[in-house]
Amino acid sequence: MNPTEPTMATLIVAALRRHRGRTAIVNIDGSQLSFEALADRSWRLANALVDGLGLQHGDRVAVLADNRAEYIELDLACALTGLVKVPLYVRNAPQEHLLMLEDAGASALVLEPHLAATMHEALDGHWERFANRVVVLSGPGCEVGGVHDYEQLLAGSSSRTRDISIVQPEDPYQVRYTAGTTGRAKGALTDHRGMLAATNGNVSFHGLEVSVGPGDVIAHVTPFSHTSAFNIAGHSWAGVAHLPMPHFDPEQFLDLTESYRISITMMVPSMIGMLLEEEGQRDLSSLRTIAYGGAPISESVLTRVLERFGPIFTQGYGSTETPSFVVWLPKADHVPGSERLRAAGVAAPFVDVQVLDKEDRPCEPGEVGEVCVRSPTMFREYVNQPDATREAKANGWYHSGDMGLMDTSGYLYLRDRKRDVIISGGFNIYPAEVENAIMHHSEVLECAVVGTEHPKWGEVVSAVIRVRPPSTLNLSEVQAHCQKHIGSYKKPRRVRITEEPLPVSPVGKILRREVRDSFTTQPYEGD
Repeated sequence: MNPTEPTMATLIVAALRRHRGRTAIVNIDGSQLSFEALADRSWRLANALVDGLGLQHGDRVAVLADNRAEYIELDLACALTGLVKVPLYVRNAPQEHLLMLEDAGASALVLEPHLAATMHEALDGHWERFANRVVVLSGPGCEVGGVHDYEQLLAGSSSRTRDISIVQPEDPYQVRYTAGTTGRAKGALTDHRGMLAATNGNVSFHGLEVSVGPGDVIAHVTPFSHTSAFNIAGHSWAGVAHLPMPHFDPEQFLDLTESYRISITMMVPSMIGMLLEEEGQRDLSSLRTIAYGGAPISESVLTRVLERFGPIFTQGYGSTETPSFVVWLPKADHVPGSERLRAAGVAAPFVDVQVLDKEDRPCEPGEVGEVCVRSPTMFREYVNQPDATREAKANGWYHSGDMGLMDTSGYLYLRDRKRDVIISGGFNIYPAEVENAIMHHSEVLECAVVGTEHPKWGEVVSAVIRVRPPSTLNLSEVQAHCQKHIGSYKKPRRVRITEEPLPVSPVGKILRREVRDSFTTQPYEGD
């Protein structure tokens, strides 16, 4: 044991003491919770999980919930007691949840009331494995007996503090599953040491770029089961109030920003695009930062939101494995028309980011290779997948699977996922480059480019394009438009035009498997 090295529990206790009189949580209905009340409820939950449900240090607690105040309480309670949080995406199928629960070895399950019956049916004979350790959050819709009501559990528990020295830096902090957009999801295990390093990096980043503190409000609009939960501990330490939005609605977000003076939020690009469709005047003067990431954003959309909302945007690039931003593009580089607006950014504090070739040798500036990362924030392993762990962490680098290049100033420019590169007639074509060209068309709302099989060329560039109705956009127009921006050999040869939203994962990433499959199940234009 190392009694001197801090853990996430150390940081959380300090945050709760430091800001006890300040507002910790603002709910969308206007109700609020102070840091003192948050500490009381978090310790009650911690004691209920350990003393009431009999969970032990290192046990894994799965949580299947929307963004809500109780999620924050659970996040803190697990960290304070050495329990391991396993976030699940509410929009995944029940069978996917079952696979993750089994893979992670979860001992308890905390979930939304309206999901209880569905999960009970999906788990079937597996429900009993939780041995009276299913906790249902407050709200209507629970039709399953023999479960614990969250509020009753807290009411019957003590708020006494516990000895946090039992939590060690090498203890697992969480098992978070990758989005699984291309195959089986992997459970990335991060320990307290790695998560504390990630939190320190976020605090440093926010000090440099965001500058938030007591009196500020962060709106959590991306799922807590994804990246938004990374901001809980760091922002709590800074005294920032959390406003959890169960579901993102652009109109509601703008209204809440005006009402509760939201200062900062994090979005995926599809959410930013939705903001452009909202009309009406609101006082958004409090909104100083919108951090975005998780998927590519088109230059045309970015230019439009900069014109409308001003220089409040900053981009972050990272992954479940990192587990926070490892590259960021500062607000100062968000200049419409500039080359750097196309970049992912520069390495974040305490992170080494390199573009490496197949032998893990550094590429020359401008040369495309794989984006690799070294950082104390890095995940420890993929649960039950040692071969995948060794492959991802070969030679001391985390191999992201993303292709990119770096310029002489250290700015990283992403090209695409290694596995998504289209090889057509011997040429490597990066879908993101084609997507960016298509997105410059005024009638296009979103698009996805994939490679589909072709008897002559091996693969051809194929695009599913969502248009703004009414539209008469067709293949020849798309090809002519693309040739203004990219080489002729990169233009789409197959196009499917739709007014329906593209299929996305629970965190807003386009599901390329479904896009690719649509070319075998639905009509399209092209050869």
